[in-house]
Amino acid sequence: MNAELRDEVQPTPLKLRWLNLCFAALTIGAGLLAYDEGLRQKMHRVAPDAIEMLAQTIAVDISQRYHGTRGYVGRSEVLQTLLDGGVTGRQNLIDKFGLTYPENGERPELIEKAIKDALALKDLPEATFGNQKLFAPDANDPGFVDYLSLSFDLFGFQVSAFFYFYFLVFGISVALFLLCYHADALPLLVLSIAVVALLTLLDSQLFTNVNLRTIHNQRFLGSLCLVPYLHLLFTFLVYRRPSWTRVVVTVLQAALLTLLMFARSSSFWMILSLVAIAGVNAYFRLGRSYVETRLKRLATFAFSWPSFLVIGGLVCSLAYKTVTLHPIYNLDIYIPYHMVWHNAYMGLGVHPEWKERGDKHKGKPIPDALTDNMAWMGAVAEGDERYGITEAYLNNNVIGGFPAPRIRLHEQLIRDRFLRFVLHNPRFALEVYLWYKPKMFFQELLWAFEGYRWSLGTMLCQVALLALGASAWRLLAIPDDVRKTLSTALIVTGVMSLIPVVWTYPLRHVVGEQFLIWIAIVLYFATFLLSEAWSRVRPLVPRHA
Repeated sequence: MNAELRDEVQPTPLKLRWLNLCFAALTIGAGLLAYDEGLRQKMHRVAPDAIEMLAQTIAVDISQRYHGTRGYVGRSEVLQTLLDGGVTGRQNLIDKFGLTYPENGERPELIEKAIKDALALKDLPEATFGNQKLFAPDANDPGFVDYLSLSFDLFGFQVSAFFYFYFLVFGISVALFLLCYHADALPLLVLSIAVVALLTLLDSQLFTNVNLRTIHNQRFLGSLCLVPYLHLLFTFLVYRRPSWTRVVVTVLQAALLTLLMFARSSSFWMILSLVAIAGVNAYFRLGRSYVETRLKRLATFAFSWPSFLVIGGLVCSLAYKTVTLHPIYNLDIYIPYHMVWHNAYMGLGVHPEWKERGDKHKGKPIPDALTDNMAWMGAVAEGDERYGITEAYLNNNVIGGFPAPRIRLHEQLIRDRFLRFVLHNPRFALEVYLWYKPKMFFQELLWAFEGYRWSLGTMLCQVALLALGASAWRLLAIPDDVRKTLSTALIVTGVMSLIPVVWTYPLRHVVGEQFLIWIAIVLYFATFLLSEAWSRVRPLVPRHA
C-alpha cells in the first residue's frame, strides 16, 4: 500500500471537522481522567516493585550524579544506605521499621528518607570493582536509570516523581500525535481509542497486584511506547507524504520510542511488529489494487522515510550503549538487559505436570516451578551435568560490592538447558506454548476484570468513543483498502504483542501492556462493527474503492 509518497486518506472535510475536535477533546479528557484515577488509587505514593531493582537504579543515578561513576554502575555505599533505609524486599532489613514486605513500598516517607540519607553521603573513598566499592545492577535495562534520573530532575527526589514523569511523557507523545494528525479524523480516532483503553485498564484490578501496584512500574513502562508506535504505523501505511511538520514530529516520536525501549527492552516487539505488518501487506497485496510485485511492495516499506527514522534510532541506541556502558558488562557476570533464557526456562513451569514430565536433575524434578529459583537451579544442574561446575562457581563473591550470580554465564547455561529440553520434549513444549500459556493469559485477563469498577467518567468516555467512532466510520469516505489495511495492522500488532509473555510467562504483573493493546483492539472493532450495523439500517455514505 501507498507506494508513492502521498496520503491515502484526505484531510477531514471542513463540514466534518467537528469530529476531529471531538476526538481531540475525548483524548485529552480521558488522559486527564486516567491521571486523576492514578491519584485516586494513590499510585503517586507507591514505589514500584521490584523494589530491590528500584534501589539499585536509584543508587546508580545518585552515584553518577555526585560520586563520579560512569557507564551505569554505582557505589556500593549508596546502595547499602538505600537497602538499610528500607528500599528492599529483604525482611531482615525492614524488621527494624516494624513493617513487612511489601508494606515498605507503600510508605513514601520511608523511601524518601532513605534517598535523602543516600544523597547525604560525602567524601567516599576510591572505588573499583576490585575493592568491592562499585556494583552493577542485576540484569536490567540501563535506560531505566535515565528514566528515574529525569524524573528526579523535573520533580525532585520523591516517590511521586516517577508517577508525574510517566504522565508527562505520555502527554508529550499525545501532543506530538495531535500536532501531526490534527486535520485527520482516522488517526485521531485510533489515538482516542488508545487513551480510553488506558483509562479502562486503570479501572480494573490489575494494579492491585503486589508485583505491579502502579502505572510507572518498569513492567508497564512499555505502555508509553504505544502512542509513538501508532504514530509511526500511520506514517508507514496511510500518511506517507513527507511534509516538514510531519517529518520533524515523527522524528521526535521515533526518538521517544527509542529512548523508551532503552528503558524497557521487551518493547522491541513493536519493531518486529512493524516488520511483520510490512511483510503481511506485501505478501497479501493489501492496499490499492494496482499491479505491483511483492518484492517491490516490501522494498517500498523497507526504504521509506519512516523506516530510516526507526533504523536510525536503533543504530544510535546501540552505538550509545557500546560507547557508554562500563567495561564490566563485557565479563561473564553482568548483562545490561533483562534475562532472556532465564525467563524462557521459567515459563516451562506453566505446565501443571512439570514435576512429573518436566526437567530433572539426578532423577529429581527441578524445584519451584514458575519462580526465579527454578531457573537458577536449572543452570546449576546444567553446570554440574555437563561441565562439573559447582554452584559456588556460578556465584560472584569477588568482583563488585554485592554477591551476585554470574548472570552472563548463567544465561548461557540455562539457554543450553532450555533448548535441549524443548528439542527432546517437543510435545511438552507444544502443550506449554499452544495451550497452557494462552490459557493462563485469558485467566489473568478475566481476573483483572472480574471486579471491575464502573466509574462514571470512564463509562462516559467509552460511550462517547463508541458514538463518535461509529459516526466517523459512517460519515467519512474512508476507502475500503485503508480500512482493511489498518484493521489487519492492528490485529498483527495484537498478535506480536504476545511475543514477550508467550516467550516468558503470562503472569498478571507482566501482562499489563498486552491487556492495554488488546483492549484498544476490541474498542476499535467495536466502533467499526457498530458503524456497519448502523449503515445496514440507514445507509448514508457510499464507500470509495
